[in-house]
Amino acid sequence: MKVYQATAVVFAVLGAGILVAHVVPYDWVHNGPTLCLWKRFFGFECWGCGGTRALYHLLRGEFKVAYHYNRLIFLIVALAIFALFNYLRKSTRIRDSQ
Repeated sequence: MKVYQATAVVFAVLGAGILVAHVVPYDWVHNGPTLCLWKRFFGFECWGCGGTRALYHLLRGEFKVAYHYNRLIFLIVALAIFALFNYLRKSTRIRDSQ
């Protein structure tokens, strides 16, 4: 796998996420129970609370709403894309050297 193929994989994953965000109904994301154990046990939100809703809105292009739900979402997504690209690049080097 070449670098351009690794980039294509990153964009394919991102595109699939955008497609899913547009197919999943709004009510499923906003009216479901909280999955955060920290909030359930202690009654207040952790740094990750709102991450699913923020990612949902980010993939729909609603950046202000995403920022409202979780301010770290932009950093998390950027790091995830960087990590995925690095993983694909390193796996390409290993495969090419064999």
